[in-house]
Amino acid sequence: MTSSYPQFNPFPYQGAVSIEGTQLESTAETVRSEQFGSQPTLMIDQVSQIKGKVSQYLSRYAVGKQALGQMVVLSGDHGSGKTHAIRYVMRLVANGELPEESSNSVAGLHSNSDSPRPAPEAPLQLYAKAEGPDFLSLYQQLMTNVPLAVLRELSLRFFAVLAGEQIGADRKDLETGRAAAEKFRLDPAQVYELFKGYSVDEGAVHERQVEEVERVAGGIDDFKRALYYLLSDKLSLEAYNWITRQPMREGSVRKLGVSGEINSPDIAKWGLQLVAAIFRRAGRPLIIYLDQYEKLVLDSRGELISQNAGLLHSLVEVIPRESATLVLSGNREAWATLARDLKQRFAFNVIEFSVLKPADALGMILIYLHPTSSTAVGLVDEHLPMERSSVADGTGGGVTESAIKLENELFPFKLTAVREIIRVTGGNPRRLLQTCSAGFDAAFPNKLPVDFDLVEKVLRGSPQIYFDGEQVRNVIRRMLNAKAVGFVEDFPIQQVRADFALLDQQKSPRLVIKLTEAMFYDDEARKALEHLNLVERIRANGWSAACAFVVMGYVSPQITETVRRFAPEYVIYHPETFERNFEPILERAREAIAASAKRDSEVKTELAAGQNQGVTVIPGPQGPVGPAGPPGSVDPSTLAELNTIKAELKELQAKRNAEAEAVQEQMKLFLQTQSERLNERRQTGRLEWGDERRKIESEIEQARQSRRRSEFDELERLCINA
Repeated sequence: MTSSYPQFNPFPYQGAVSIEGTQLESTAETVRSEQFGSQPTLMIDQVSQIKGKVSQYLSRYAVGKQALGQMVVLSGDHGSGKTHAIRYVMRLVANGELPEESSNSVAGLHSNSDSPRPAPEAPLQLYAKAEGPDFLSLYQQLMTNVPLAVLRELSLRFFAVLAGEQIGADRKDLETGRAAAEKFRLDPAQVYELFKGYSVDEGAVHERQVEEVERVAGGIDDFKRALYYLLSDKLSLEAYNWITRQPMREGSVRKLGVSGEINSPDIAKWGLQLVAAIFRRAGRPLIIYLDQYEKLVLDSRGELISQNAGLLHSLVEVIPRESATLVLSGNREAWATLARDLKQRFAFNVIEFSVLKPADALGMILIYLHPTSSTAVGLVDEHLPMERSSVADGTGGGVTESAIKLENELFPFKLTAVREIIRVTGGNPRRLLQTCSAGFDAAFPNKLPVDFDLVEKVLRGSPQIYFDGEQVRNVIRRMLNAKAVGFVEDFPIQQVRADFALLDQQKSPRLVIKLTEAMFYDDEARKALEHLNLVERIRANGWSAACAFVVMGYVSPQITETVRRFAPEYVIYHPETFERNFEPILERAREAIAASAKRDSEVKTELAAGQNQGVTVIPGPQGPVGPAGPPGSVDPSTLAELNTIKAELKELQAKRNAEAEAVQEQMKLFLQTQSERLNERRQTGRLEWGDERRKIESEIEQARQSRRRSEFDELERLCINA
């Protein structure tokens, strides 16, 4: 049993990681794991995916080849682990742990030549986090991560490669040109000897460089001059400061011959594209990470900033073409607002960071408690009991042998406490770690177990995280009152009751709101079927009402996706985001009620006009009145879709019921085995007690004999002396 209390809080207080200010260059001299911190990483699917994409890029990279780059987008809510995943992959790349051997073997399948490829250098990684819509600031963050020595060396190699290609062009022999370009790339200083010996025309090489710059940098003359002076001994620092938008000394602009500093987002975009081209020509992989890109492309109202979206579109097109990789990380709102043709370019490289499954949440807690051991994480089972009772709480309730071992490894956390943490945090990794940290701090002074009661007490002190059913109802009630719409509570729908219903003038519901508890593996399919049945009842009553489900805590991504097929208004409650997400739903209902009232008014006006003129007006069909209106017809296509979803959910429920039964059988077998072992030990004890008793009696008799001999010897000695 793992019973020793941790000596310090293993969980991060903020539940977040930071990458800014980290030395990112991958060289043998500068790479250290400590630069990226030592926070443990649980290998969830999303982390494996981004790791695989970067590994694939590095394994396929070929010096000088075009279009070998990738674009990847990480999409998910704040705190879902995107930045942590980036940091983890950056550490692997910096330490030379990517690409993996399996990726290298796959890369050979894509080679079109039997000749060995020149080995690329270690990649350079550039990271920037958007703090707002200022693209120039983002550009500066990225470019200042490129050291002067590196940019100057790569620019020289770029120029040397062009000189080698010029030799091939002069001799009308492309193969000779490729060989010369690779030779000079590895030893670029040779190019100056070429110019001294007039082996190649320096002017012609400069012309090639100008053409290359024009291709990727919009024909901006300033970049041509900056690259030229970057190789100068006297003006290289000024040229570097200009390219990276760092402070320049007075007169530097005039000395470089540039028109001014980089103060246009378009020029900054061309600068990034030029740097990607230089890296490709120099034979060094380049990975660019843009974090929180939603702040770049969305304004304060959540609307798309067209100019910045256009800049991003250009980078997505050009950077992979220059054999660099661009990784974007942002929230779902940003991804949803991007143009369809831009999103299509990412194809299969969209990685969705959803909430953690209960098993992954347990695994994350375990990996922080035991960062150097993988044994504990292996105990996690997708359908471990997560009910309020567990054997370690002393409240009874059957659990499996795996659950007992797991709770031992979770010490000082109890499974019931973990369940409550997952419920309240909704499976969000950042909030999960923050809550674990707060719970540990509360328990640590007295070395208490982190149980359900302690966690609930801690959570109640954090209104940004904690909530219960009554709090959620109060929030919804306040929002409804603010909308000034008619609503009722505890609304009957056949044998079921909804928590709220927004009614139109005919007293028919236009929006039904149903609150539901957090859903875990063992019951979420059943609850999803209950949601579907409620929608069917609404349709059977002939009500054209939307149905909004508010889940008070955790629900798996699989069930979320399924329920949204028949109930798009599906919201997972969190105190910080609920009102923002629920507001549009209420507004749509309010507009529907207003439109219904307008139609009713128009009908009444037509009826009044017809009666005044002595004309009999037959009104159109009216909606049902009250909660128990007559049954209405359901659209056949809608009915077919509901039946399809119902069949899927029933199949899922049957599968999980079978798994639950298997777990129960495992539990019974385990308890029976434990009982048999106890009886066996008792019987063995009885059989062994006779032997043990005889052994003890023999030892006692031997001790008595020894004492008698000793006493006799002493008496004999006294007699002789007398």
